[in-house]
Amino acid sequence: DESASFDMIEDSDSITLTQSPTANDQRSPPIASPTEPERPNRRVEAATLIETHKSVQASMLKILKREVALVNKPETTDLAAIERYFHELDSISHEQVTLLTTLKTALQSYFEVGNSDRTS
Repeated sequence: DESASFDMIEDSDSITLTQSPTANDQRSPPIASPTEPERPNRRVEAATLIETHKSVQASMLKILKREVALVNKPETTDLAAIERYFHELDSISHEQVTLLTTLKTALQSYFEVGNSDRTS
């Protein structure tokens, strides 16, 4: 029996028909044409963004704990202690900016994939 059946796969952005494998079907799945550029998958990009956000938030919490400990240190007039305080504050703020930049870049990447999907 050479008849083929098809399954409909629904994605939020498109509907794709795929041929259902038969018991006698020994063929490998079709390979994308090398001339077709591979478009980033929005779901993969979304999952990456969510994982990035979770990671950034966990790191930000650790940094916040360091910052709270720094702020709660007893006040002093010792210039060396004040310098150490400012160096630690500088380090903390640098880490926070780096993490937020990472998150912002992931967000921009997600939105760019969405825009390219709509214009393609």
